[in-house]
Amino acid sequence: YKSLEKDIVESFDYYLYDTGRNNLNNEDLYTNLWESKLEDLKNAQTAGLSTSITQIVISIAISGLIFYFLVRSSITGRVKEISILRSLGVHKIEVVGSYSLEYAVLTAVTSWIGVLMGAVITNSISSSFLGGFFTIRVTPLSFVVTIVGIFITNVLIALIPLMLLLRKTPAQMLTNYDI
Repeated sequence: YKSLEKDIVESFDYYLYDTGRNNLNNEDLYTNLWESKLEDLKNAQTAGLSTSITQIVISIAISGLIFYFLVRSSITGRVKEISILRSLGVHKIEVVGSYSLEYAVLTAVTSWIGVLMGAVITNSISSSFLGGFFTIRVTPLSFVVTIVGIFITNVLIALIPLMLLLRKTPAQMLTNYDI
């Protein structure tokens, strides 16, 4: 609040000088200026929070879409392996568990790296001359929510092509390569 208080005092002094009332001690005017500046600060914080939420949702959606197509191509290349596992009697839940673990580890590593790089780039942009054009902030909350959101989204999306493939019998898996 120190910078807010300094801003209000400067605004108050400018107002008194501009109106010729520099010899008055007007408490009501000072209180109104304080409340006005505090309301401006609250509005700026609300706008920053809505911007952060929008950025999080967009990054999770793009990540999920990219991850779906990567997993789909990976599963298509491993159809033979999955069909052999199923024909040997491995239950669907065991196959799903194995692939869930694989994609959870993959997502954990890559999401940390990606979000960390994104945070560094975002801070660089906001501190450069482009910071005046964009309202971009990286907060610890947005960092954690983004990682958790990407992790959950990617693991769930990774299971979609696998579940579509596991609906088929092992013989159908080998004859039809499209998921």
